[in-house]
Amino acid sequence: MEKGEAIPILWMTGAYAIMIGAKMFLVEPWATYVGYASVTFFMGATILQDAYAQIHLSGLINFYATVYPKWGRSEFFYKSYESVPLGNNRFRTLIFLGELFKHPVHGKVNRVFIFHCLPWLARVKFQQGKASYLGLTVTHNQTDLPTLYERDAVEDHGAFYPTYEMVTAGGDYPYLAEIVAKGFDACPEIVKEMTQGVKEKVNNI
Repeated sequence: MEKGEAIPILWMTGAYAIMIGAKMFLVEPWATYVGYASVTFFMGATILQDAYAQIHLSGLINFYATVYPKWGRSEFFYKSYESVPLGNNRFRTLIFLGELFKHPVHGKVNRVFIFHCLPWLARVKFQQGKASYLGLTVTHNQTDLPTLYERDAVEDHGAFYPTYEMVTAGGDYPYLAEIVAKGFDACPEIVKEMTQGVKEKVNNI
């Protein structure tokens, strides 16, 4: 558990401990007053933490990704990106993170690499969604839910960074079949395999 995720639990535990202590060591009506005060403090602290998360994340973009083949969900908050064309409609995009991302193998990193077909802004589409931060789930106005496939890490300035192949992203829908047919010829086989089922379903409608 990250330190930020433990903050709401600590506040709730602290409020509960104060209530129990007040019942044990104070007489009425002071025990009740202290109990009410502890609950009010907990609620106020949670509201302030939620407001802080909303303000802090407002300048960042939320990439809440499903990562194959084994990591499940990964959430990236990024502030900027740089795309490099590789030819044949292929790109490598360097994502600069506004919040450190804890990778199971590479530890905490401040950037990740994403390879993809078609330009970055043609693939992603940001809209209102949910983000997890400091143990809270908050509304975020710039969220995309891509599907990524992890590949070998990229070395940059002597350090290795998590690297992914973008399979699908928000900008692909509802035109995924057309994009697969027209734009993915140069993509790795894993992308073609993971999108083939979607392509067939759309074509059969």
